[in-house]
Amino acid sequence: MLQGKLIGGSGKSAVINVSSGASYFPFTGSEIYSGAKLAISYLAQGLDYEFKEEGHKVDFLDYRPGYVESKLSKHKASLGIPTAVQAATEVFRDLGRKKKTHGWWYHDILAWNIRFYGKYVPDSLQKMSYKRMTKIEGKIGNQSS
Repeated sequence: MLQGKLIGGSGKSAVINVSSGASYFPFTGSEIYSGAKLAISYLAQGLDYEFKEEGHKVDFLDYRPGYVESKLSKHKASLGIPTAVQAATEVFRDLGRKKKTHGWWYHDILAWNIRFYGKYVPDSLQKMSYKRMTKIEGKIGNQSS
């Protein structure tokens, strides 16, 4: 069904899978999120290979952003955090030219560091990350009550 919709027209089609930079490393407290995002990235890679093998013109782009300014993230735009428009502009610029993108130059640097140094993250940093996550979850739980 997906294949029919993607290749039904006469032009090229594209799919942008929105994953996350968290797919590179399962920080304590976010293992399920990281794993789900990694599965989305692998789906994009697998479909890209399958469609190319069958000769279809479909571009698959695996978008793995870091934080982007939004109401959900509650982060404000800065040097390391793009606005949604900035991120989308970069993603569309990469469409058809790359297989993976982080949508922002600073996120490229972060992803490289996580991939390279991630296996060396000490347990103490993992524990600190977990304590911070549970503290945030506690605040969110208290707000919804």
